[in-house]
Amino acid sequence: MLKFSGLSDIGLLREENQDAFGHATNSNDDFMAIVCDGVAGNYGGGLASQIVVEVLIQEFKKVINFKTAYEVKKWIITNCQKANDKLIEYGKKDIKYIGMATTLVGLIVSNKGSFIFNIGDSRAYGLYDKFLCLTKDHNVERYIKEKGNTIKLDITTRKDALSNALGIYNVVDVDVLKIKDHYQKIVLCTDGLYKHLNIHEILDILIEKTSVETLAQRFVAESLKRGGSDNVTVFVIERSGNHDNY
Repeated sequence: MLKFSGLSDIGLLREENQDAFGHATNSNDDFMAIVCDGVAGNYGGGLASQIVVEVLIQEFKKVINFKTAYEVKKWIITNCQKANDKLIEYGKKDIKYIGMATTLVGLIVSNKGSFIFNIGDSRAYGLYDKFLCLTKDHNVERYIKEKGNTIKLDITTRKDALSNALGIYNVVDVDVLKIKDHYQKIVLCTDGLYKHLNIHEILDILIEKTSVETLAQRFVAESLKRGGSDNVTVFVIERSGNHDNY
C-alpha cells in the first residue's frame, strides 16, 4: 500500500511554471509517478513537460501485466522514446518548437519490483535505513567526472548545464534502476528543490511525522522561503499498511 502526494509551484522569480507531474495505475494495480522540468530557455519547455507526462500516463494505463523485471525496464525505455519522438515531431511541424525539451524522473512500483528512471537532473531520493540520492544528474559536471576530469571547459560553460534531456537527441538515453523494495519513502523532485535544500535538509523534513500532503507542502514552502529561484515540484511516496490511495 502506498500513500502519495505531489505539489508544484512557479517559484518567486519565474514567469511560467514549466514543471509538470502526474501519477497513474494500470489494470494490474501497478503504480507510476513522474515529475518533469521543462528546459529553461527553450521555447515550449512547459509544453514539453506536459506532453511527456501525458504520454507516459496514457501508455502506462494500457499495461495489462508486467511478466518480468526486464519487461518493466523495456517499457520505460520504449515509452520514453515515444515521448521523445513526439517532442521532436512538434519541432518538425513548427520551427518555434525545435529543441523543446524536458527532464524526467519517475518511479514504477509493480509486482516485479520498484524501478527508478531519469533523464536530466530531476532527482529521486530514497529513505531506507540510510537516506540516499537514487539518481545521477545528467549534466556537464557528471560527464566530466565520468571522463576522468580530462575535459577542459570553456570559461562560459556551466557545470550544471544539462548533458541529456527528452527532446534533445533522436535516441533517448534513460537511466533505469531496480531499487530495493524496503524503502520507507521516495521523493521525486525538480532542481527547484535541491537548489535550496541539501540532502540533509531534505531528510530533516522527510522524517517529520506527518502526512505526505503536508510533507510536499513543507518542501515547497521551504524552497520558497529560501529564495524560490526556480519552479519547484515535489512528489512524495510513502509505503503504508493501510491507505485508500493504493
